[in-house]
Amino acid sequence: MSPSVAGIGGGLFRLVFRGGSPERIPYSDRLLISALLATLVLGIVAQRWFFGNSVIGTGLAVFTLFSGVYLGAALLSRRAPRMRLRLGLQSLWLLSAAVQLLLIAAIGLLAVIPHARSGIGIAAGVLLLLGTINVVRYALGSSRWRVAAMCLAFAAVLGAFYSILSTLLETLYS
Repeated sequence: MSPSVAGIGGGLFRLVFRGGSPERIPYSDRLLISALLATLVLGIVAQRWFFGNSVIGTGLAVFTLFSGVYLGAALLSRRAPRMRLRLGLQSLWLLSAAVQLLLIAAIGLLAVIPHARSGIGIAAGVLLLLGTINVVRYALGSSRWRVAAMCLAFAAVLGAFYSILSTLLETLYS
């Protein structure tokens, strides 16, 4: 039995705001693939129309997201049980797609409040970070503070990776 949209939404809400675990959303290969494709498509739309990135900037942001998530999963694969890692990845892709959808929904708000872009972007990043901390904490079974420090450090490394690649591409195409 596949989970409903309301069940997935409730599970994601619990994951982000109540410190829940990804176990609320049952694992299925079809849902994982759907979440991957939704994250890809919604990520492209959000980067192009919410943040106003160019085609190269959009591709770089999506590449950084996907490579970062899979690099993080590879680093966790030695310490996390396979099923917990699988559930965590599915939840992380669903959460990422939901955050991208929230950014797309906020595009209309930018017409009314043009300076809200950075605040909305930061809020979306915080939501994604809170959910990621809970997913990694579930996968590793470690303390919240240790996992939070690890996720913040990894996010900083991904931000630096994006910045370096962006600078290199800017240099190459200017």
